[in-house]
Amino acid sequence: MSSSEEDTPSSSVSPPVSSSTKGHVYSPEHRRYNRREYSRSSRGLPSLASTAATQRLIYVISAIVLTLFFLGNVAIHTSLVAVQEGQNQRALLKTFGWKEEFRIIQQQAAGALRKVGDAVQGRRRKNGEGARTVSPAAVDDDELTLEKGGGKSAEEKNLTAKKLKAAKKRLAAMKKLAGKKTSPEHNESNKKSYLDPAEVPRDNRSFFPSVADENFESIVHPADPTLRVDVPHFWSPDPKTERWHPAGSLLTRTEAETAFGQRSPWGDPTIFVAIASYRDWQCRYTVESIYGRAAYPERIRVGVVDQTAEGDDVCSTPIRPCEEDPNQALCKFSDRIDVAHIAADLAIGPVFARHVGHRLYRGEYFAMQVDAHVTFVQDWDVDLIGQWKATGNEMAVLSTYLTDVQGSIEETTGRSLRKTRPIMCNTDFEGGQNKYLRHKSQPEGMPGIHGSPQLEPYWAAGFSFSRGHFVTNVKYDQHLPMIFQGEEISITVRGWTNGYDFYAFERSPCFHMYAVGANAEKRHKVKLFWENGSKYNHAERPAMRRLLGIIGMKPELKETEYDTQDMDIYGLGTHRTKEQFYQIIGIDVVHKVTEQHLCRFVDSGRMHNMFTPKMRKDGMGIDYEGVDFHFIDPQKRQHF
Repeated sequence: MSSSEEDTPSSSVSPPVSSSTKGHVYSPEHRRYNRREYSRSSRGLPSLASTAATQRLIYVISAIVLTLFFLGNVAIHTSLVAVQEGQNQRALLKTFGWKEEFRIIQQQAAGALRKVGDAVQGRRRKNGEGARTVSPAAVDDDELTLEKGGGKSAEEKNLTAKKLKAAKKRLAAMKKLAGKKTSPEHNESNKKSYLDPAEVPRDNRSFFPSVADENFESIVHPADPTLRVDVPHFWSPDPKTERWHPAGSLLTRTEAETAFGQRSPWGDPTIFVAIASYRDWQCRYTVESIYGRAAYPERIRVGVVDQTAEGDDVCSTPIRPCEEDPNQALCKFSDRIDVAHIAADLAIGPVFARHVGHRLYRGEYFAMQVDAHVTFVQDWDVDLIGQWKATGNEMAVLSTYLTDVQGSIEETTGRSLRKTRPIMCNTDFEGGQNKYLRHKSQPEGMPGIHGSPQLEPYWAAGFSFSRGHFVTNVKYDQHLPMIFQGEEISITVRGWTNGYDFYAFERSPCFHMYAVGANAEKRHKVKLFWENGSKYNHAERPAMRRLLGIIGMKPELKETEYDTQDMDIYGLGTHRTKEQFYQIIGIDVVHKVTEQHLCRFVDSGRMHNMFTPKMRKDGMGIDYEGVDFHFIDPQKRQHF
């Protein structure tokens, strides 16, 4: 059960910067070696002459030999420099994604020529102050022509040339910084110098992309074929295709390290945070908490899908005017926040909203998903990356229902007051004709495993943290309108069959505001997407059939009985089988029953200790090949 719509409580080492990006293009040792060779030769030659003539001849021969030696040495150095420079350029491209960055800058240059309409096209409007906004409106022909470079005046071309020239200078400055070990992972003991603006100005505004400046695609509204909605394109390492990595193939270590490793110019692994919000006044406070409590907010980019009606608080507008408080995240970091506005009467549930959220991802190193009413603890980013690294698993996804915020955070320091953590393990079937798995209240207690997040069987929508490739390989399904229950088991099975493993964090990085206690009245005022039920409820049943058909939870369904479009994007992986997943955790999809008391196996750490030793040597997930395990209720078999 996702906590985004129902507010009831439920009971590091990142790949280092390549060595070829550090220092000079040839080593100091190489230069010293050549100086020694030259010095040794020049000192020994004069002592061989016994006569003046011979001495002169020897000097001439020596000069010729030394000249040839020098020229040869220069040629060797030139070759070495050329080779090393080529390696440097490839390393820079690998580490920082310069092609992608330059493409972004070209788009920004073209976007700068367009007239931005606040109420008309709204691709990127400043609101006077606040975050850039992405409005789902069609792009007109003139704008498309201008963006593609056609029909530009001499003045416009000159402006574009100046923009690109400035961009090249900016890229050169970034490359100059490539050798500096200034990321928190490289310089954890010296936070002061890392943040010293005099030494390294911490401004990523020219680095992070602006989705608002891109061309959008028009898709059919999933619940009303008479409507169309403009949405951003999915990001892909290959700009030529959004289907760069088919859903059925296994991600390799090389792909993971080269295609999804975007860092800032200071070596920081970047973090993308996706938020889906429905008429939620608290969304702005969540954004403020993300940046305000981060140890290194400069590396964070936020993408919000804000579904609002007239009179609602808008997530792109600062809580107070920027003139009064310029240090608010929506003022200070506005160029790192993209807000996609969707009219509330078009909303069809969290799945589609989060689908659009995945479309806002642009290659960041990490990807995180949270609800719109969450409060973070101090230095959450450093701790969360450290916990992810502790798994030793490139395919690790940290995910769980969050603990209630009341009594969880010390107000003055922002530190967590809790030592317990929740873990995902309690689920069962519910529903009528189309039965699905629904997560129930999850246990919270002291971690059963220490020094690492703990393996668990399920994924939760309310919080997810992983490498960026998770959101490109396991995209939210575009064709599931009005789905609420069933969302999480869909991502769980699709993620698991694509080779991902789910973990409960050891320490909570943030806490959720549920509609209980002192916060009940505040949260109950927030509208839910169900208010659109009279218009779109007809779409829920066929969407549920599709969901159950894809993950094999209703095996009696034939493919002709549910929607199978875009299965290459939203289908299962082939790395593991859905049948093995259901067997391991005791789910009978035929009779629609589950083995009870799974939490005894999971929360105790037995699941973790049983399967994590099977981690692949390259860290690309747990190898379940040959695993023949079937969880059975311990009250049936006193085996555990």
